[in-house]
Amino acid sequence: MMTRATANDGQFFLKLVSGIRMIDWRMMVFCVVFFCVFISLGFWQLDRAAQKVEMLSALDKKRNQPPIEHVKDVVEMPEEIDGIPVRLSGEYLPERAILLDNVVLGGKVGFDLLVWFREDETNRLFLVNRGFIAMARTRAEVPQIPLIKSETESLTGHIYARRYDEESLIAPVSIGLKDAAAKVGSVRITQRAAPEFLAAGESSIDADINAVYPYLIRLTLDDPNGLPRNWILANIMPEKHTGYAIQWFLMAFAIVVLFVRLALKNESTKNEKGDQNERPSD
Repeated sequence: MMTRATANDGQFFLKLVSGIRMIDWRMMVFCVVFFCVFISLGFWQLDRAAQKVEMLSALDKKRNQPPIEHVKDVVEMPEEIDGIPVRLSGEYLPERAILLDNVVLGGKVGFDLLVWFREDETNRLFLVNRGFIAMARTRAEVPQIPLIKSETESLTGHIYARRYDEESLIAPVSIGLKDAAAKVGSVRITQRAAPEFLAAGESSIDADINAVYPYLIRLTLDDPNGLPRNWILANIMPEKHTGYAIQWFLMAFAIVVLFVRLALKNESTKNEKGDQNERPSD
């Protein structure tokens, strides 16, 4: 039985090789090129997945370290400080609220609520992301803004370090308040949470006197002024990269199957023509 199976395998291999020789060179180049491309893309996605695992592991390690109380002592390189926990002492400046546009949480459309915080020791200004608030019935209406707890003299959060291209920044749009009880002087909607850019347009904030910290501070969920949030740590998680890799490998496998079927079809056509030529004529 082993001999018969080996013989069958050998015949199949010979038919396959014979059929491959009959494939048009353009089709052969097409199959080889796309097979190599799909395999390369698959391994590239696996490499991206490994990088994301390493990045998330390093970020998780940074986020779980003890909070830093003196941000001025932290290196200002975004890739090094992103995710570092901080604890700041000072006061909020609740007379101004900034809404970061296009945020969705639990199927609800809304904003991330941004407020200014002045540190006592350095008089430095920090733009703080408290979390999500739902949009009102229309964009012309001011959403319900949760008040800052009056006894708050400190905050705990994580540095969210991002660089912004000045050309991509859109001027904030101001909207009026219907309810004076909200205790907010004005509300502005913005598309980009760039602290220095937003501070430049605030009449109550003198950016020349008060240095503005260039990166956002995201409150921890257990902070007294923290709100619900859905802050994504990575645009694409490792699992999705792995899924993409599997798709590319399946497409490469499909190319192989297509190539083999084409070769066997050519061999079968050759044999049929050979049988027809061997038949005696009437």
